Amino acid sequence: MSWSIARVEHFNEQEARAAQCIRAASESKRTLSIEGGGTRAFLGRSVASGDVLSSQPFSGVISYEPSELVLRVGAGTKVSDI
Repeated sequence: MSWSIARVEHFNEQEARAAQCIRAASESKRTLSIEGGGTRAFLGRSVASGDVLSSQPFSGVISYEPSELVLRVGAGTKVSDI
């Protein structure tokens, strides 16, 4: 399985939204917390954040090349989904 046009468009759209969110937070000097599934939120220091950017919209299989033993997934993909 390789990249489908719909998958590429989905990731491009999500990437543009994420960039817009990061840009807006930077311009207004607000803190931004980037979160995944929250399974390790208890690790490290607690961060007070004004806004949250989730990586979950970047989930799913991007490409799978069984002959090469290569699986590419989005940043928000849970291992249990693989």
